[in-house]
Amino acid sequence: MRYVAALTPQALSGTISYKRVSMPELFTQALAPALTHWFNHQTHLRGQTHALLTSLTGKAPELDLLFFQRLSDKR
Repeated sequence: MRYVAALTPQALSGTISYKRVSMPELFTQALAPALTHWFNHQTHLRGQTHALLTSLTGKAPELDLLFFQRLSDKR
């Protein structure tokens, strides 16, 4: 959160370069869409985790961000 909050408009319009674990190829892409993807992807994975835990135990623990924000009093 600190990283994203500290991004200037200039930095946010920049690029990011990275290598995937599964491929040695270097990827370079725009930073803002990459951040959007990573946020969306973690939401997708949280949903998959919730579905898996529900199917295994009958009830999954609370995984929503708002729940954790209420616990930490960061609204």
